[in-house]
Amino acid sequence: MEYSENISDTPKNIAVIPLLCNFLPIAWVFNAQIFVDEIDKDFYDNLDEIKQGYIEMYPRINFGGKLTVKTLIKNDYEVSEKTAAFFSGGVDSFNTLISHVKENPALITLWGSDVKLDDVEGWNNVKRHVLETAEKFKCDNLLIRSSFRYVINEGVLSQEVMPLSGDGWWHGFQHGIGIIGHAAPYVYKHKLQKIYVASTYTAADKGNYTCASDPTIDNHVKVGKCMTIHDGYEFNRQQKVQRICEYKRTGGTAINLRVCWESKGGKNCCHCEKCYRTILEILAEGENPAEMGFTEFPAILDKMKVDFHKLKFFNAITFNNRKFFKEIQNRFRENPYNLQKFGLVWFMEMNFSDKKLKRGGGRTTIL
Repeated sequence: MEYSENISDTPKNIAVIPLLCNFLPIAWVFNAQIFVDEIDKDFYDNLDEIKQGYIEMYPRINFGGKLTVKTLIKNDYEVSEKTAAFFSGGVDSFNTLISHVKENPALITLWGSDVKLDDVEGWNNVKRHVLETAEKFKCDNLLIRSSFRYVINEGVLSQEVMPLSGDGWWHGFQHGIGIIGHAAPYVYKHKLQKIYVASTYTAADKGNYTCASDPTIDNHVKVGKCMTIHDGYEFNRQQKVQRICEYKRTGGTAINLRVCWESKGGKNCCHCEKCYRTILEILAEGENPAEMGFTEFPAILDKMKVDFHKLKFFNAITFNNRKFFKEIQNRFRENPYNLQKFGLVWFMEMNFSDKKLKRGGGRTTIL
């Protein structure tokens, strides 16, 4: 790992936390042992709660494993008023930023998470976006380059857990705690009181999804006296977009979203399912996607219609995808102005039901 500021004074009991956060789930799933010389006592004392979150999420998997520690270190210090938030530039992280904007949280961004380590151009674009956002919102920032997705064999791990979990390793087991752990040296250096990690799902979805980033896991990750808060769990995605658009209108603050994880270059491709979905979410709020990071709008509208009607993205549509699109349709019904303006009546005729999209009878239906 490489940090954009000097963290060389980090004690061993803190420095080992990023590694443990990525390897403990492996040890638990495969009933392995990990041995360390020393570890922060507050982090260690919460591991049973973190593990229990996985157990409740995946009842068909037997979580064993053991962490053996020679020395537990109690880090006793005066906590500052500083906070931090993981920031990717997407809908979830922007919602967290505007929710806590008065705290001016330090924005933490990882290279090696959704932007690959060999995508230098993409990282430079992400970095530019993060720095501009930090300056605009008067926040500090921390950039981290990490090989945490490269030091494991993600494909093999996914094959092992998929039959019993229905989810892959990155989404279902690693990315929540694995990302949060990277903040440990920064937390210790600045004596942070809170660190926010933005939610993807919402409390209303409980029981309908699996995800490594969940309140039952994230909220128990503690470093020294700093607690982690799984933030925004009360809002669904459309509500988050609504809050962001309202913030943009009332404050006159330009907001450029970065939601795409398929394209190289660190920008929105404007052609993938997630880009299309976010464009529709913004339109449902009466805003212009071109002003919020989607530079190919409105030119892509015709292609979007064709792609939806060809069912390009929906061969294995998930519960959350269906729910997202239903929420967009509901918001368009409340706020229909852009439907006629941009010729989106076709989208309202699509029926997002339960399992699999199918064309028929002039309409697109999920059966």
